[in-house]
Amino acid sequence: MIHMSNEAIYNLDRRSRSEDIAHTTEKLLSRHETVARNMAAISINPKDLVREEDPNDIYSIDRVQHDLQYVDKMQQRFAESDNEKLPNGLTFKEVRQLAEIAEYDLIRGINLGGWIPHGRAIKTSDFDDIANGVDLVMEIGGKQSSIGHLGLGVDVSFSLNLQKKFQRIKEEIDAYDGRLNRLGVVKYFQSQAAGMRGELSGLPRVVTAFDLGVLEDMAVKSEQLKGHIGQALMITTMQKQLSVFHEYALDVNPACAAQLQRPLNMIGAISQMTNSKERLESSEYTKNHKADDAVEAGLKLFM
Repeated sequence: MIHMSNEAIYNLDRRSRSEDIAHTTEKLLSRHETVARNMAAISINPKDLVREEDPNDIYSIDRVQHDLQYVDKMQQRFAESDNEKLPNGLTFKEVRQLAEIAEYDLIRGINLGGWIPHGRAIKTSDFDDIANGVDLVMEIGGKQSSIGHLGLGVDVSFSLNLQKKFQRIKEEIDAYDGRLNRLGVVKYFQSQAAGMRGELSGLPRVVTAFDLGVLEDMAVKSEQLKGHIGQALMITTMQKQLSVFHEYALDVNPACAAQLQRPLNMIGAISQMTNSKERLESSEYTKNHKADDAVEAGLKLFM
């Protein structure tokens, strides 16, 4: 393994980063049209789950149509704020598009770059993204009997505010009872690998936050995602968050701690297999510090 000094990392960062946020954003957003088209193709489509011969099925056409109307209404509401500007100079529309690019590259890293051994990222429907706050489902395991699922929330850090996401996680842990309150829920789910079609519940959530510099790196190295430092960033933050959530649950809701134990064990094993913590430390990679700070601020809710 080649190790670089702090000064070398700094100089590399200076050469490879765009000079300002506007320039970086312009470069990244040039990908969005292609990304949006690909994301639509790989997302779960509630209509594909309908069995028209069974009107009592959980995915009856009437129920699906009702949820799709909700999605249309919410997307219209989002569009009303498209041109509003945030303090960083970006519009809400640009922020949403950058978040979608981050999500897409994370999926590509997992599914094409092999970031999670025996793992797959499944893009949820627009309904579950909006209504249930689950952007991706991580499916881990090679056999039906051993497959587990982990709900992923994906964000980019230039908002510097992940508090609402972590507050939702905290409230779900506090309320968990295994019946009415079951952590994260995905209403529309289908997996050939797991042999299931139906609602997926009991999903622990984690937040993967990438700074603009990381997104730019992944865009530049889009064909070389295998072994990309984004893998180590993702795995280490997932492990840290699940550890904090588990410790918090042990204190406030032990029943939920048991629910968090299995995914924590899975991610811990994956971290060891991929040597993620050591790789990240030895790389001295500095481009995700704002995102890391935003995650740390969110985790203070559990202290």
